[in-house]
Amino acid sequence: MLNARRLMAVVLALLVAFTSVLAAVPSAKAETMTTIEVYIGKNTGTVNGKVTTLEQGAVISNGRTLVPLRFITEAMGATVAWDAATRTANITLADNKIALTIGKTVAKVNGYDVALDAPAAIINSKTVVPLRFVAESMGATTAWNAALKKVTVQFSLDWLKNK
Repeated sequence: MLNARRLMAVVLALLVAFTSVLAAVPSAKAETMTTIEVYIGKNTGTVNGKVTTLEQGAVISNGRTLVPLRFITEAMGATVAWDAATRTANITLADNKIALTIGKTVAKVNGYDVALDAPAAIINSKTVVPLRFVAESMGATTAWNAALKKVTVQFSLDWLKNK
């Protein structure tokens, strides 16, 4: 009987200690998600619900949504260097690099050639790029809503903190 009480006391002490340790461990922080939405044929897009006027509305070319380069790169926090001589947009986000040349069906992603269904283009003097290709090359996910003609892009920049 005495051994059973001691055993029970030890078990309770361990349980209290274990619970205290769990309470002291910081909880995992939820990732901060960014949501971008564009509608085909509209000159507006949203970033986390905030409406932005686009330089050129989203269009569909060869079954792919093209959006203004500046809109998608700024929304994702990327930088762009434009090479006028080669008509190439060089997009950088952390260690990810994309090179898209106007009219070319091959892009470079981190130094590797990748085939495109629809190349970057210039519409109304604005450079437009394939939204899904750029977003997913930078680690985002995309979803198409055919009824609304809307593309939603979601991503988190939390992974950049570990780079």
